[in-house]
Amino acid sequence: NTQISVSRNQIILSNDLCQDKHDAHQFIPQMRNVKENVKLRKNTKVALDCGYSDGKNIKFAEDNKIDLYVPSRAQAQELEGKEQTLNHDNYEYDAKKDELIVGKDRFYFKGVYARKSGKKIIMYYNDRLKKKKDVPFFFKERLRMRDKIEKPESKKVYGTRKITVEPVYGNLKENLGFRGFLLRGLKSAKIELNLACIAHFSGLKIIAGRLPYLTAYSKAKLA
Repeated sequence: NTQISVSRNQIILSNDLCQDKHDAHQFIPQMRNVKENVKLRKNTKVALDCGYSDGKNIKFAEDNKIDLYVPSRAQAQELEGKEQTLNHDNYEYDAKKDELIVGKDRFYFKGVYARKSGKKIIMYYNDRLKKKKDVPFFFKERLRMRDKIEKPESKKVYGTRKITVEPVYGNLKENLGFRGFLLRGLKSAKIELNLACIAHFSGLKIIAGRLPYLTAYSKAKLA
């Protein structure tokens, strides 16, 4: 599982490789790596795809004053113009009564339990329906992010991924031909990834160096 963090200018700030298939577990390590490599400006905005949508990540961002933008999978479907097949976080929370509001029904707090994976879940219950409603342990953080992403300015920030990180992956795969690893073992594969990232950066430097000449040539042709 390849992880890459880039600046708005498509400069790779951090990369990593892991055997964990879930992106949600990689946000915190990536942010720590980024902060070790560069000093983030106060108003830095961090946009992630929905694979990183996890209450723990959102809480980490809030605790560390990171201006995070990450939609749920349901919101991502809407933002990408896809058919709505998911309804994540489709409820409200009454903080005063500690109740969940699902449609016209209310569910009161019942308790906390852990699944076999160790993941903590909060359970709410409705006596009339004799039905429970399980939510993630950090569901309040998820609801705050849900509401944040619904704002027009937040959607614009999330949309910048199309001109920041996505082109970097495209360059690595299509232009540099980096579609897989030739070496075995995680350590060796990380070296390959580092070399590919260096090649990407070298390409940016070449383009930046040629830009004044290309601009001058374009003006001359127009003249």
